[in-house]
Amino acid sequence: MAGVYTLHPQAELGYMLHPDKWGVGYATEALTAFLQKWWELPRYNQDKASNIEDWLFADAHKENGVSLRLMEKLGFERYTVFVEDGDEIIGLRLRSSLY
Repeated sequence: MAGVYTLHPQAELGYMLHPDKWGVGYATEALTAFLQKWWELPRYNQDKASNIEDWLFADAHKENGVSLRLMEKLGFERYTVFVEDGDEIIGLRLRSSLY
């Protein structure tokens, strides 16, 4: 084998909500419950004493300000911007130490 091969597994959160249900708090309620349960799940080869930071990732179109604000309200931070199919995408991440 020649070269270096790596695999960086990472959890990524995605969600969609029917427009009829926008603006009434369903996404906030669902994602808050999901995040509480997510951080309770056991992690492979990791414990609190290891001081290894665990991250959850998400992304949203730059024009989707509602989703970006929701993610930031939940503790996600913007960390990158990239272009996909001509659209500007904001990458967000949430660190486990916030939960």
